[in-house]
Amino acid sequence: MPDRDDNLRAVLRFAADRTLLRLARWLRLMGADVFCDPSLSAADTLHALAEGRAMLTRDKHLRTAAYTLYVERHLFRDQLLEVLSRFPFDPRPNAFTRCALCNNSPRPMVRRAGAD
Repeated sequence: MPDRDDNLRAVLRFAADRTLLRLARWLRLMGADVFCDPSLSAADTLHALAEGRAMLTRDKHLRTAAYTLYVERHLFRDQLLEVLSRFPFDPRPNAFTRCALCNNSPRPMVRRAGAD
């Protein structure tokens, strides 16, 4: 039986451009590793591809680039369905394992002595 560490290693990895910030947040909540920066440059894109990430974009100039999913839908719920149809994964094992804002895995909080 696979453990939680195996599930975390099998997480999908994406890079999203500034046109898909809301989609990136929702994918993070579903457990996907999403690099997203409003100022994503061409160098960042190449770095993300070198890390094995699939590029998500609504930029028509990039729609034919390798390892890129051009997201056609406008509403984020439809965008989620579009991404999940191309990159199917089960979000249940990894849901809520990443911060929606910074993409880091949350650290467990340590209770201090004398704290209520």
